[in-house]
Amino acid sequence: MRFKLLVRLAKGCSRVVLDLRKVPYIDSDGIKALRWLRDDWQDVRVELINVNSDVMRTLRLSRLEDLVADSVEVEEPVATGTG
Repeated sequence: MRFKLLVRLAKGCSRVVLDLRKVPYIDSDGIKALRWLRDDWQDVRVELINVNSDVMRTLRLSRLEDLVADSVEVEEPVATGTG
């Protein structure tokens, strides 16, 4: 549900920054969604910020660590999702 909302909100954007500050872990559905974003959104730069060590380990094992931003300047968010 949230992923579908993200897809709708991000339509036409050149950059999507996902703040994972409140994400304690990532499951297989999250990995699939991130792969889809990376592989199918060639014209959109997807960046992850505030990634904790558990999520980072999962991203590394899934070979998605390239999505983690080294440092990022975030403008005012267009939309935010909360728990």
